[in-house]
Amino acid sequence: MEQFGVDDTLEFFRELGLEYKYRDTLVYPNSDQASSVLDALRFAASDLGIETKCDTHVINVEKKKSGFSIRTERENIEADRVILATGLKAQPKLGSDGTGISIARKLGLTIKEVTPGLVPIKCKGDFFKAISGVRIKAYLHLYKDNQEVFGELGELQLTNYGISGIVVMNLSNHLGSDINNQYVVIDALPDYDMDALVRILQTRCDSFETSNRPASSLLLGVLPKKLGDQLLKMVGTNPDRTFREEYQGIQKSINKLALKIKNWKVDITSKGSFDEAQICLGGISLSEVKATMECKKINGLYICGELLDIHGDCGGYNLQLCWSSGYIAGQLA
Repeated sequence: MEQFGVDDTLEFFRELGLEYKYRDTLVYPNSDQASSVLDALRFAASDLGIETKCDTHVINVEKKKSGFSIRTERENIEADRVILATGLKAQPKLGSDGTGISIARKLGLTIKEVTPGLVPIKCKGDFFKAISGVRIKAYLHLYKDNQEVFGELGELQLTNYGISGIVVMNLSNHLGSDINNQYVVIDALPDYDMDALVRILQTRCDSFETSNRPASSLLLGVLPKKLGDQLLKMVGTNPDRTFREEYQGIQKSINKLALKIKNWKVDITSKGSFDEAQICLGGISLSEVKATMECKKINGLYICGELLDIHGDCGGYNLQLCWSSGYIAGQLA
């Protein structure tokens, strides 16, 4: 990253004819099209006379006394140097089918187990279907064996199978292998402390005591209706009955409701698959490569991008790893 950082990357793409813009702290092509990045790279390679062989599956890479022999489904290719830049297994429909890891394993490199990363999380509970589509600002806490191991504030997306959104994807990278001992606690109103929330709910309860408005109005404007109704049901209130009818029950459950809003525990059943993953965790050990991206054991073999056992959160960090390591490998190879 120090050898080829963000500013270097932006200048590199600008020299290729790609204009960019900032959206908050994130950088996008000015066109808002990912294809513009692909085209800038594709056209630059063509201008340099680089031959690209599409639909050519590499089966194996073998180190020779001098150079390498690359075996494909169609032919054998001799090369002085090889750069492995295949990715791992995330989004296999795009071609990342694990071939790079298979090649690295045959070459004797140390590999850490590869698992899906930056994925949605599936949770226990039929009620998720009723709140699917809701988005809120929330603080999520991940617990393993009742010990908090990760926490982050962000936009939470509720789905029919559980939870998603950037904050959930970042959290998913910290999940352990034993799902049974892990759960997430959601603070659905992180801008309010418990005492303030109880006061608001109590004031509303007192104001609407004899009203014929629906009980769901207790959380009107506080949370999206679908989520508010579900949380009310969880503490024993029928959101469709009138406030007058539900008043006694609401009055007794104010603290319980506030606690549910601020400390809503959801049990994890599984995390997303490779098909849903934005990246992978694991890969070729960093101990196998020099700062030049060249393999320590095999001269002339360079490794870059997601194949390496390194990953970041959402927000362009994983792309920057690819830009930086790929540029260095390409320059030095």
